[in-house]
Amino acid sequence: MKACKLSNKNKGKLYRSLNNCLKFAVIINQKGILKKIFDNKKSKQRYLDYAYKIGLKRCFEHLINNNIIISSNINKINIFVDDILQQQMDVMN
Repeated sequence: MKACKLSNKNKGKLYRSLNNCLKFAVIINQKGILKKIFDNKKSKQRYLDYAYKIGLKRCFEHLINNNIIISSNINKINIFVDDILQQQMDVMN
C-alpha cells in the first residue's frame, strides 16, 4: 500500500481483513545489489519481479516443508501478478 491514498483508518480495516490470510514479505538489502541494476528503471523492476517470484517460491517451500500444505494434493496453483501491467506501463513511459 505504498503511495496509497487510503486513510490510516481504512488501511487498518484492509490489513485486518487479511488476518486469516497467509502473508509473506521479500526484503531486499539494496547495498548488496549491483548499483547498475537500480540505476535503470526497467532493470530495477525486473529485479524486483524476480525477487518477488523467488520469495513466493520459498514461501511455498516453507509451507510444504512444514506440512501446512501437502504438495501431492495440489494439481494446480494460479498466481496472478502485475508483470503485464508493469510492462504496459513501461511501454507508455
